[in-house]
Formats: sequence, C-alpha cells, structure tokens
Amino acid sequence: VELHIQPVSATFLDDITADTVDLTIVPLAADSITDSFGYQTLYSDPYVIAVDAANPLVSSEITLEQFSSLPYLASSNGHSPTLVETQLDRLGIPRRLEVTTGFGIAPFLLRDTPLVTILPASLASTVADGARLKLLAPPMALEPLVEAMVWADRNDDDPSHRWLRERLVDITSRKTWSLMTG
Repeated sequence: VELHIQPVSATFLDDITADTVDLTIVPLAADSITDSFGYQTLYSDPYVIAVDAANPLVSSEITLEQFSSLPYLASSNGHSPTLVETQLDRLGIPRRLEVTTGFGIAPFLLRDTPLVTILPASLASTVADGARLKLLAPPMALEPLVEAMVWADRNDDDPSHRWLRERLVDITSRKTWSLMTG
C-alpha cells in the first residue's frame, strides 16, 4: 500500500468517483453519502471550549453569557461554514467574531489573548499543553463531530483497500478523548 495524504477538497466525492482519490476521512455530515459510496464511522469527537490557560476572564467553567461576550475565534475549512459554526447558528448562539482561521492553527492563536474558540476534543487535548490551553465543557448542547471514511463501492472487495480500512478502524478504536482542564 502506498499512501499520499492530502487535505480534503470540497469536491471529495467527485474525486472518489473519478478514481483520483481512493478514500477520504471527513465529518459524516459534510455531504450526503449516496449508494455509490461505502462509508464507515471511525469515531465521534465531542467539542470543547478552549481559551488561554492564563485567561483571567474564565475559571474552570464557562457560562453561555461569558462565551457570547468574549472575543471569538472561528475555525474555517475554507469553503463552507464548519459543522460547529452551523450548530451555533442553528442554536442562535451569538458570537463576538474577531478572528477566523483553520482548525490546525486555531489553538495556537489563543495564547496571551482573551479569545475563546470551540475545537474538537481530539485536537484540543493533543495540543493543550504546547498551546497552553484551558479546555472546558461547552455551555451549550453541541452534537459531536462524527468522522467517517468514505470510498467508492468499487473498492469494497479490493484486498489492499480493505486492509487500509481495517487499520484505520483499529487505530481509531483505540483512541479516547477526554476533557482535560487546567
């Protein structure tokens, strides 16, 4: 098996159909998966609130009022609102938007600022120490991010493709994300 890992494009289903991509890992709600695609859920990732660990405005808990009043850092995937932004809009949660950036850099922009953001727990807990983050339970009910692998049905029985899918399921089944505070 030879792997070429690249960012997911907005046209990932077209890429799979055209056989230029064999497998993509995406949030399950990113697109409706049709009968011509196979998919399998890999894991469910709850969201956490992240702030600078030394942020004097936030203690070990954050209220909805605090969240809405603090300057907000929104994560963007570059081509459409993220699932968490869509949820916040649907819930009518106001934000004081001051910064928009990609998920990968978002945690590192919080240091020495009053900014607040929402991150998947897997990313947040992995970088919390290095980015000097305080992670908190969200004060609103958010559906977790559900990551799934998607592939063309034509690859269902391909031995190397099946092997890769089994490895991904095995790797992700051993991961657990916990809320780390402090």
